[in-house]
Amino acid sequence: MQDPNQPDQVFAHLALQSGAVATSGIVSRGEHIAYQTAGRHALSATVVTEDLTTADIWATALVAANFDTLDLGQSVPGTGLLVAANGETRRWFLGQEVV
Repeated sequence: MQDPNQPDQVFAHLALQSGAVATSGIVSRGEHIAYQTAGRHALSATVVTEDLTTADIWATALVAANFDTLDLGQSVPGTGLLVAANGETRRWFLGQEVV
């Protein structure tokens, strides 16, 4: 995964035996996502689910959401990582935020 704060650096590596990974954000394509909330938003969101369509939809939706107030509970599928402009991260695994 590309580090959204340092695009020439790797932030993390993923190894999957099955499933799909999608990353959405504003680093490569600029401001192209319509934010649905006020406040701070993630620079990037990476989502791992069973299928690519679900991962892609959720990655985009999570960038559009408010980084600080987003509930990463049971409604967010799979596993993933959000990265904010200041480098702060939020992670979840199968319906539970990892603190």
